[in-house]
Amino acid sequence: MATQTKVHTEHRPPEVVQTAQKGAKSLQEFWTKFNNDWVMSFAAGLAFNLITAIFPILIAILGIAGLALRQLSPSAEAELKTSLQHLFPGQLSSQSNFLTLALNSLDKSAGLLLVIAILLAIFGGSRLFVTIEGYFDIIYHTRDILILSIIHDRETRSNRTSWQ
Repeated sequence: MATQTKVHTEHRPPEVVQTAQKGAKSLQEFWTKFNNDWVMSFAAGLAFNLITAIFPILIAILGIAGLALRQLSPSAEAELKTSLQHLFPGQLSSQSNFLTLALNSLDKSAGLLLVIAILLAIFGGSRLFVTIEGYFDIIYHTRDILILSIIHDRETRSNRTSWQ
C-alpha cells in the first residue's frame, strides 16, 4: 500500500499586507498610549500656564515704555505721536485726542504697571515650572520633590506615629 503524503500549503498573506498590519498595530498602540497618558490635557495645561507666564512680560514692556516716555523731550514726544497716528486707520488717526490720552495714562501708570508685572511674573512663572514638574512626575513616574510635599510627608509620618 502506497502512502500518500498530503501536501499542506499554508496560506500566508503577502509581505506587504503583513507590514501594513504591523504598522496599523503600532499606530493603534501609539494612539492608545497617547490617549491614556493625558497628552492633550497636559498640552492644554502647559499652554494656559505659558500664556499666564508671558502676560506679565507684556505688561512690563508697557511699563518700561511709560518710563521711557517720561524721558522724551517735547519735540521727540510730538514726533512719536505723529508716527503712531500714521499706524491707525483714517478715522482713528484724525482723532489725536485718544492717542494723547493713552500716552498720558501710560506715563502716569508706568510704575504701577511694573509692580503688577513683577508680581504676576513671580506667580505666573512659578506656576509654569510647578506645572511642568508635575507633568514630568506623571510622565516619568517619579515622586514630587517640592518643599511642600516634603513638609506634607513629614506631617503624614508624624501623624501615623502618633496614632499608633
